[in-house]
Amino acid sequence: MNKPLTDSQCPQCGKIFECLSATNVEDCWCMSLPPVSFNDGEKSSSCWCPDCLQQQLEKQSNQD
Repeated sequence: MNKPLTDSQCPQCGKIFECLSATNVEDCWCMSLPPVSFNDGEKSSSCWCPDCLQQQLEKQSNQD
């Protein structure tokens, strides 16, 4: 059986990365991370790559 295509492009940095949330086959890597909040003007309509998501989590943590 072929693995479903799971490549996504990060809207923040443009990097191509693996996203499993749309496959309905298995949970994505991001499901184990805490929720992320976004400020106005930040692109949040699609999945972010691991690096950008981690940076956003750190930024969010520093603001709390």
